[in-house]
Amino acid sequence: MLPPMASEAPKERRYWAGARLAPAAPALLTLLVAIAIIASGRGGPSEATDQDIYHLVVIRGMVDQWPAIDVVNYPSATSPGYHALMTLVAVATPGEGSDLLAMRLATALLGALVPALAGLLAARWVGPWVAAALAAPLAVNSYVLGGAAYLTTDNLAYALILATLAAALARPAPAAGVAGGLAAAALVAVRQVHVWVVAPLGLAALLASPLARRLPGKWRFEATRWSPLAAATVGVTLALGVLGAFVAAWGGLTPPSDAAAKHAMGPNPASPAMALAMFAIAAIPLAWAALPELRRGSLRWTLAGGAIGLASALATPTSFELKRRAYGWVWTVVRETPAPAERAPARADITRQLANLTPPGFLATAPWSALSRYPVYFAAMRERLSRLAGAERRDAELQAQVRPFEDAMIRKAQEHAQRGIVDPELERLRWMIEEFRVSLWAQKLGTAESVSGPRLEKQWAKVR
Repeated sequence: MLPPMASEAPKERRYWAGARLAPAAPALLTLLVAIAIIASGRGGPSEATDQDIYHLVVIRGMVDQWPAIDVVNYPSATSPGYHALMTLVAVATPGEGSDLLAMRLATALLGALVPALAGLLAARWVGPWVAAALAAPLAVNSYVLGGAAYLTTDNLAYALILATLAAALARPAPAAGVAGGLAAAALVAVRQVHVWVVAPLGLAALLASPLARRLPGKWRFEATRWSPLAAATVGVTLALGVLGAFVAAWGGLTPPSDAAAKHAMGPNPASPAMALAMFAIAAIPLAWAALPELRRGSLRWTLAGGAIGLASALATPTSFELKRRAYGWVWTVVRETPAPAERAPARADITRQLANLTPPGFLATAPWSALSRYPVYFAAMRERLSRLAGAERRDAELQAQVRPFEDAMIRKAQEHAQRGIVDPELERLRWMIEEFRVSLWAQKLGTAESVSGPRLEKQWAKVR
């Protein structure tokens, strides 16, 4: 059921007058905490790693190309909007270290937009300060704070999602459709995966059009005009056009770079179950509001929806994969509950390892010392799979020891390729990582040299 919208212009003016300041409180909190983290110089969280080995590399490359930046061949799996924006900030603040500080402060401001926009959106249906209280958890959310303190695309994407949804839920008007379309187009330019926002934008306009007259009143706005639908159609077309332009330039849904390879493994059938689970978690606080609907005879629809959700969850094997971001109460519950149909993330990791070992022309480019060890590497993969049943959590822990080194190595290799750098120390690190995998999963096969996490860290320090 769509929330009721105010109809009186004075009430609309009072809403904006009262709501302007309230969301500033959680937004200011996010900004201050992010600035404190930046000033401390601390690293460590996954967002800091993403900044250093992913986003900063892309931005530095675009700074070198300025003003003719390449938005097709760059080492990222996402649209280039955020990186292009940070490139502009970096170019405007030249100087050793000062450009990075300016980019992080700009990202902190983008992070503060998330609770601010959430509060403004909530204030349409509750009082301004209640809305601010509802937005407060976002202000101290670890993902929002991490994305505000370090260079990541997340918070700009969140802010544009909220802006698009605000336009979809606003009073039906052509301006709202156009504004929502512009926000959606900007969002697609930052994270192409969020093209889904065109659905609520178009649906809201459809429910406000004469086409919705046959629906029950609670499913449509009172006013039924064609102009909001026409404006929203233009906005949706604009967003889809941006995505289409990128797809045509990239030759697919991601840029043609090695960084996107891990996203090019085909559709993941576990996605519907994941999406439904996240929606259910978010809806838990709102469950009480659904009770009156159950009493009015919609129980059968609720049961049908639950059956669909249960079927999607059981149809595809799923699993918990240990990652550095797996913290918080949700992941604690997931980690401690069983996976009835184990998806085994190990198989995806082995697929990735095989792709890294056997790129086109690997027989001509890999040194003989490494090629002679391939049978050992393949045997280690088989050994790992043979021991996987019942030991999925232990396997994930071992994988977490390898993944940071491998991600850093791949990112550095892409950076070197862009700049024409040949670094023997990086090549040595690559094969040390393969030996490290053997030591973790098939120690009885033996390694070509002594290798461990600390030894990999020492080798990484030698890489240019």
